[in-house]
Amino acid sequence: MGLHPDETFTQELRTLRRCRDLHAKVTARLVELLSKLDPESVAVPEVTGVLGGRNDLIQFSFSGRRVVFEVFATPSQVPQDLRLLEQSSADVKIAVLLDREADEKVARAYFRKKPEAFPFLWVSHVLRGEVERLTLARLSELVDEGSALRRLRRLLAHPAGRSIEGVFRNQLIKMQAAIGSERFATLPKLNGKQVLALKTVAEIQKLGVAPERIRSLYQWLEEAVEHATELVRVGIPAFLLTDLAVYRAIWSPDDVADAVLVCGLAKTPHIVLELTELVTATLKDWGIQVPPQRFNFVHGYHEMVKMIPRDAISTPVKKRRAGPTMGTRARRRSE
Repeated sequence: MGLHPDETFTQELRTLRRCRDLHAKVTARLVELLSKLDPESVAVPEVTGVLGGRNDLIQFSFSGRRVVFEVFATPSQVPQDLRLLEQSSADVKIAVLLDREADEKVARAYFRKKPEAFPFLWVSHVLRGEVERLTLARLSELVDEGSALRRLRRLLAHPAGRSIEGVFRNQLIKMQAAIGSERFATLPKLNGKQVLALKTVAEIQKLGVAPERIRSLYQWLEEAVEHATELVRVGIPAFLLTDLAVYRAIWSPDDVADAVLVCGLAKTPHIVLELTELVTATLKDWGIQVPPQRFNFVHGYHEMVKMIPRDAISTPVKKRRAGPTMGTRARRRSE
């Protein structure tokens, strides 16, 4: 009879710890999760963030805000790991504790040494893919200072929180009813750019990309997608080119070729999505006529030809008159 899946996973954790691979496995997975939450931040393992020691992982944001993670996997190392976490100057400090099923002494030693404990995650929540949504929600609450959950908790912890809790409860009931029903008449209407942006990210999500990775792309598309409509309305195909991290652009076909072939973007993975049909169909739904696609690489070639001075290609080349040969000059002298 085989082991229960949880028992198998617990044994895997013990094996990883015994082989000293647990820290690397956990930090690598945290880097992946944090990149889904905020693709523009950078999470770096094994950073010398404390004098005389290294933190397991630090997330750096463009604003200068830092979040430090420390993995607690061995009871004897708890005091040392706590020192690294306590002495860090990061804005947020998070402990990642080995599950009690794998070794209950780790969590016991941690909470005995640190009764006023830092926020913590379990190793299993970090590593197990089936609970990724829960882990991302918890990470968002811990890492994002503007998280709605953090704001709500601060409000409810206020002396006036008890009086407003009923208002929040009623609002949540209404939101649940709206989301659970098929009627969305009470939801705000989207403008044209938002509709196109949603349709675009929906196409990317069909490729299996997690919604968290395309959140910032959608925010950028809300304004940038207007350029796609401008291209399509004059007959030029429109393409989205992005690495889902820092590079985002809407180009015509020849611009895409320049970016990929000349500028070297093909050296790293990118998504190339043609928006022409999507934009055309949307504009037609709104009663806007779209001309046929007339401009492409051939158009670009003809435009380049127009830049060549006409006299350089229309003026015939004059043939140079051949001079006298040696024999001719000799005959002339003899005459």
